[in-house]
Amino acid sequence: MKYIKYTLILVLAISNVSPAVAQAPVGEPLPIVETTTEYDLQVMVNQYASKYGVSASDMKRVIDCESGWDPAVQSQHKYTQGQVDRHPEWGVMVGQYERSFGLVQIHLPAHPTVTEEQAKDPDFAIDFMAYWFSQGKQSWWTCY
Repeated sequence: MKYIKYTLILVLAISNVSPAVAQAPVGEPLPIVETTTEYDLQVMVNQYASKYGVSASDMKRVIDCESGWDPAVQSQHKYTQGQVDRHPEWGVMVGQYERSFGLVQIHLPAHPTVTEEQAKDPDFAIDFMAYWFSQGKQSWWTCY
């Protein structure tokens, strides 16, 4: 042990590095991983459904169909000629992946004040869905 200690001091002296720097952890910090489970998301659905007086079971069924409870998913449907012709204000092209994101698949061209980040935020998305369900807009979701 004594040999290792003196070797370290010698190496530090030769390389002109202070012992405090040499003992500091090396490498990048680990990323923070969010661990929101499907159970947590279902609890959130219950809370927002209660807040707006809508059916939590309908919301859960739609979320299961729309995203499979994946907050980061983008729709894999592609825009058709009919959609492009009916909605030129969307600024999309035939064959592009639909710009719908998150748990509840918020379609950004139809909601230009909503960002992709908001659409992928479970709290925002579930609140969005519950509010619009309370306004009678369940038909906005193809899975309803």
